[in-house]
Amino acid sequence: MELWKEKALTILKDSLYPVPTELNELDWKSGLSTKTERLAQHICAMANIQGGGLLVYGVNNDSTLFSISKAEADAIVTKLGNIAKNNLNISIEIEHSIIKYLEHNLLFVHIPEQTEKPAHIRGNDIFNSFTRSAGQTVKMTKKQVQYLISQSRGIPFEELTAIDNLPIENVLELLNYQSFFALTDKEISKNKNTIVEVLKDYQFVKQKNRV
Repeated sequence: MELWKEKALTILKDSLYPVPTELNELDWKSGLSTKTERLAQHICAMANIQGGGLLVYGVNNDSTLFSISKAEADAIVTKLGNIAKNNLNISIEIEHSIIKYLEHNLLFVHIPEQTEKPAHIRGNDIFNSFTRSAGQTVKMTKKQVQYLISQSRGIPFEELTAIDNLPIENVLELLNYQSFFALTDKEISKNKNTIVEVLKDYQFVKQKNRV
């Protein structure tokens, strides 16, 4: 048995016992949803979490199991495959297998973790990305998106820009520059531009060239 299948069975067992609960890396499915956008969000979320994730068809919301027919499995795999290839900013190759568990034929759909993250919905900006939290598919916060970008590109999170395109007044409102000047025994100028120039020297702020 392939490694991902062995892992899938282990995760399913963990979700069913001792107390049934959906996990971040596994989503129970009782049938194929007609909501293409929501399915795209699920695939997107699984592709963004560590180790990827699984959709398991043949598990009701109350954790009871039932068998999936070949015809049902074919329809599910075709639709999810098309969404994974066409509805995200990147084309994702999903894997699938019907595995017998407790005398029920369950369809496991494996969405691999993507190297370039975050995956997001096609036709939208990068902040329309999704992840898993408490067993649910949720939209990522801006900070989560930035963190994934830093991981994916090898940029330390501390070097990412916290907020872009701020006027000088707003920059100084958000930074506790008074403590910095006190710690470095520097006199605080009454000129805001001078203060910002000092902060730039210490790389607390960056100024973009204006076109």
